[in-house]
Amino acid sequence: LNLRRSERLIWTIHLFGLLCVGGCSQSETPMQENAPEWLVFGRFYGHCQGEQCIEIYKLEKGKLFEDRNDQYVSNETFYEASYEQLDDAKYEMVRSILDHIPSGLIAEDQIRFGCPDCADQGGIYLEIKNSQAHEFWIFDQNKQDVPAYLHSYLDLINAKIDFLSNE
Repeated sequence: LNLRRSERLIWTIHLFGLLCVGGCSQSETPMQENAPEWLVFGRFYGHCQGEQCIEIYKLEKGKLFEDRNDQYVSNETFYEASYEQLDDAKYEMVRSILDHIPSGLIAEDQIRFGCPDCADQGGIYLEIKNSQAHEFWIFDQNKQDVPAYLHSYLDLINAKIDFLSNE
């Protein structure tokens, strides 16, 4: 899996180099070009009981879907879901996740950041499919184990999941 990512790293470096020609930093440049066909986001907790322990959602073609499988996230493979569409008002409340994807994320060679859920702190799952790539990442909820340029995006994801979980 890392070899595949390394090969694509050359393409993504070129792409993001073009995007940042204007002098923008990673943290301030959302990924605009080559926008995602879809994006999966969620969080997971292993030592937990109840429906809220695993919350996975998908944004695709102007719609929001929620996973009904609630399976624990793997470090090795894409999350396998069974989605059910949610109402349009919920989509409108979370669609900003698509607009704020940090440009440096696609160039990351790493899949796992920190040790998600190793100390029962949970983790965040993110999967992006666009015309050039299909990638996933898992992030520790402890920010010191995640690059600083991703902090505000992960905060946004957590806030949107909180909103959806409380509806």
